[in-house]
Amino acid sequence: MAQEPVKLEAAARDRVGKGAARQARREGKIPAVIYGAKKPPVSITIDGNTIFKHYLKGHFTSTVFEINVGSDMHRVIARDLQLDPVRDTPVHADFLRIAEDGLVRIHVPVRFTNEALSPGLKRGGVLNIVRHDVEVFCPYDRMPSHFEINLEGAKIGQSIHINRQGPARFFPDKASVITVENTHDDLLKYLPVEQCPGIYRISKRINPHVLRIFIAKITPCN
Repeated sequence: MAQEPVKLEAAARDRVGKGAARQARREGKIPAVIYGAKKPPVSITIDGNTIFKHYLKGHFTSTVFEINVGSDMHRVIARDLQLDPVRDTPVHADFLRIAEDGLVRIHVPVRFTNEALSPGLKRGGVLNIVRHDVEVFCPYDRMPSHFEINLEGAKIGQSIHINRQGPARFFPDKASVITVENTHDDLLKYLPVEQCPGIYRISKRINPHVLRIFIAKITPCN
């Protein structure tokens, strides 16, 4: 959902390599890179404790940051934070620039509600979750925090798909939802209605009315 960008201060990194990275960490900073939006990557150093605190809050990769590097401001989302395998402290961060169209690609977690109202689970069925998150394109200032799947009335043998849950429950502001049917991954695109006609022309395989994202199935308990 809508969120205020988190403002961060960073310094341009003139030198790259292991030596420069170790020096940055000794100073309490970590090396990082800003890339994407068809612009050259920018190597930076940023305060490690500040980044780690945001990481521990959760939703790190769906948080919008505004990173000031000198006189330049980069609006980004975090793509990755590498942790030291022994000390569990941050050692490197990757940030993806938000393009001019404002769309970002994120993984949105799936949550299940009303388990007690599912006849299948009451009879001893097991909820086999196939997808714990769904990959979406959405405006950076309206990123959904999660998808909520209502299990009320779900029976044994029933498959759960997003298209049966009602997209309006997931996406605010009368947004349209479309999916590209692909054997390798299922990709949602979430866009304001007025932007959808142009998106439909991307591929003839896009079906703007049906979401075929398989989430879970209730099966008998063996």
